[in-house]
Amino acid sequence: MSLQSINVFLITGFLGSGKTTFLRHLLNQVKSFPQLNCGVLMNEYGVENVDSELLPHEGITFSEINGGSIFCSCLHGEFIQALKEFSESTEVNTLFIETSGLSNPSMIFQDLDIVNKQIGDVYKIKESICLVDASLFLKLMEVITSISTQLQVSSLVLINKTDLVHSEELGYVEKVIQEICPDIRVFKTKYGEFNLKKLMIHQKTQIQSEFTEIRDEKGKFSSITFTQTTQFLKKEFVDYVKSSNDSILRIKGYVNLGKEGWYRVDKVSSDFQLKSVSSHPDQGSLIVIFREKIDLHKLRSEWNALGLM
Repeated sequence: MSLQSINVFLITGFLGSGKTTFLRHLLNQVKSFPQLNCGVLMNEYGVENVDSELLPHEGITFSEINGGSIFCSCLHGEFIQALKEFSESTEVNTLFIETSGLSNPSMIFQDLDIVNKQIGDVYKIKESICLVDASLFLKLMEVITSISTQLQVSSLVLINKTDLVHSEELGYVEKVIQEICPDIRVFKTKYGEFNLKKLMIHQKTQIQSEFTEIRDEKGKFSSITFTQTTQFLKKEFVDYVKSSNDSILRIKGYVNLGKEGWYRVDKVSSDFQLKSVSSHPDQGSLIVIFREKIDLHKLRSEWNALGLM
């Protein structure tokens, strides 16, 4: 099994936003980067993927998971297995994951963490790219909640199909995106065109969403994905976790504690472990599961008060 790092580029975006066209442009540029050995994992909500044949295949390892979202329980096992199989390749060092347009990708950190715990710290998210259809975004935002989530877990937004809207509407689309993710990088394009070099030179992921909430079907728990944007102070972090013992059921992930270094966090109920690690992701990320529905506004205030964000 190869233990070399595999850089992950997650491609999200609602149905028809141009994800496959965008991916095709990227793959057509791969030959200009001889250091890249690429794999592609495509996810289609339908039972068959009708887009994979549109992509160049020469020298690229492909895998498909169809019939639902890779982030839902029905296909979770298949997704984990596919990641393991890519890690066993001695060639692949760059993996593009194109998700279903209906997917909620906020669990990507948890899924990669599951795999990394089993095979070693192989997978590292370099970019989470969300494609937006400039001509439909404003209309769809009113009725499709997953679009907001796709934006919130992204480090880069590509506003596509700019040729279909006038400049005033395009400006408003960008304004709405910036309101959801104030510091996110935004690029504009048409026909999904994008320079692969812009992804390759970006060495550290800057995913903007600190919190993404997912609840189970009965609403008994709240699951939050927290992406670290500043270094933590060790004492303040430990004190906060311990003081929240009654409300927090589970925490796992990695945190950067400044001069103290990197730590893996693992808490189940009252059992709290903080272990120093030498191998870690590019950016701290925590999955926090609360025992009941939480107030996101109140939670943000609590973390801000501790000076952690």
